[in-house]
Amino acid sequence: MKVLLLGATGLIGPDLLSTLLEDGHFVFASSRSFQQLTHKNLSWITTDFTLHGISHLLDLPAVDSIILNAASLATTHFEDTSNQRSVNIELTEKILASLHHWKPQKILYMSSFNFLQKPIPPLITENAPLAPLTFYGLSKYWSELLLTQYSSQKNVVPIIFRVSSPVSFDFNRLHQTVVKKMILNAQSGQAIHIYGSGSRSQNFIATKDIARAALLAIKSSSAQGIYNIASQTPLSMLELAQIISQKYGTPIESLPSESTEEQWNISSQKAIDHFSYTPLYSTSKAVIQHLLNCLPNENRNS
Repeated sequence: MKVLLLGATGLIGPDLLSTLLEDGHFVFASSRSFQQLTHKNLSWITTDFTLHGISHLLDLPAVDSIILNAASLATTHFEDTSNQRSVNIELTEKILASLHHWKPQKILYMSSFNFLQKPIPPLITENAPLAPLTFYGLSKYWSELLLTQYSSQKNVVPIIFRVSSPVSFDFNRLHQTVVKKMILNAQSGQAIHIYGSGSRSQNFIATKDIARAALLAIKSSSAQGIYNIASQTPLSMLELAQIISQKYGTPIESLPSESTEEQWNISSQKAIDHFSYTPLYSTSKAVIQHLLNCLPNENRNS
């Protein structure tokens, strides 16, 4: 199988790339900067989509699948949305409008849960109510709608992954999420902060399991539509803090909180039924424990 992987670096990209190569597929992989990794089944495309659009992709041969993993992350400055617009919306539009160049059978789009309506339901399925309130959430949801619309016109199978909180076992690839902030505090000997009782939960999933799910989906004859990709059980912020505190011996401090302590109970049953998705790191706790096993025990001040 030939796969065009847009966004082969960053948080999820390296695991997508390695999983595809290990399974014997040829990958055209995009990156904004030069990459040293070489492989007989790998062809790098070095380009910045915000500057060059898709011009560097138009001469590629036909592929079996396209994985749209390139994304511009959310910003705290609502008005600074140019990169998000360029990558999260316009890139998707240009790819879908140019499918005749590559003639893929399937397109897999990496989406998120940033546009769920609040309060979130007790069990989050693919039919959970949506209400995008940020430009980032709107941009991801808009691309979902674009893919659904274009797929019916272009005779291509749409696959959309709504991914919960991804965790890479390469610490340097982690975004500035609650996991990374807690670990950095603990490594420097500072207290780990939770808010309120710490009962708010998140569903952490290993990026390796996201990559395995992507491989299963593009190889499956049944995969089509929207899928929640998550671990089987979430983890409360108190439990997360306790796991990190146990490793580094740092205290936990509770800070006042006025926000609702959400419970991210996500069902991936549809993915299990359609393409036998089963995460190797089945619980959020297992994901965090394995990450910590990859890090040194000593804090930075010891």
